[in-house]
Amino acid sequence: MLNLDEEDKWHSVQEDTTKKGGEKMNAWFSFNGVNFSKWLKLVDDNRTSLPPRKFTNTEVHHGVHASNKRWGEYLIELDVLMISTSYEEQRKAMREMAYYLSAEEGKLVFFDEPDKAYHAFVVDFSDFTGKGLLKTGKLVFQVSDPVAEGAKKELDFTGSIAVDYVATAPAMPVYSILFHEEAENVQIVKDGNRFKLNRMFHSGDRVVIDSEKSAIRYNDEWAMPLLDLRSRFKDLFLHPGENHIAVHPETATVEIAYKEKWL
Repeated sequence: MLNLDEEDKWHSVQEDTTKKGGEKMNAWFSFNGVNFSKWLKLVDDNRTSLPPRKFTNTEVHHGVHASNKRWGEYLIELDVLMISTSYEEQRKAMREMAYYLSAEEGKLVFFDEPDKAYHAFVVDFSDFTGKGLLKTGKLVFQVSDPVAEGAKKELDFTGSIAVDYVATAPAMPVYSILFHEEAENVQIVKDGNRFKLNRMFHSGDRVVIDSEKSAIRYNDEWAMPLLDLRSRFKDLFLHPGENHIAVHPETATVEIAYKEKWL
């Protein structure tokens, strides 16, 4: 049973997690497919609108010049509450959570965005503090990719296509091109930027271009020499808004697969 002080703390947390109009918020998080509401109440988190940004300053005649701009290390801290009915249950819960949280990496999902996930791993799990059966603690996740990952999309086309990309950070698609007749010097034209492959292709050949991993496979074999030296993988990224993509020659069937990325 909770003592009076513990009950007061519990009611305080309940009030803090109540929406206007009296509707209770079901504040939860999951990691690696496991919903932790079985053991913990999510009290607060420090998710921000933008991840931290890193850059390199070089002194110039007047001031500095910022270069090498990139997203920096992103830590998500969770304030949590654990309420148990017995000390045995409390200890059992801690051991069960330790097992799931020790995963090398997993998807971190929150109640208010169940369709989006961060790739993360635990860097700190502070000991629970507090007397009796009500404990407070902090979980810290380091996010491998500072943007959240959304739904997977797949598109098929021949010739050209306009892709309306609704997410807020660039997506890095995988392009799969299946040839139906001989073709030479294939090009993907993405919003005016050309990505060229130098080779004679035959009917039945397949080329897979992974723009995130900067990799090309030709009939299941690594084939980076096919890439024209003036081509850049980042020119194949999808950006917020309408993206225009065309593949020449138009006799090949193209599949595009990507996951939405959200700041």
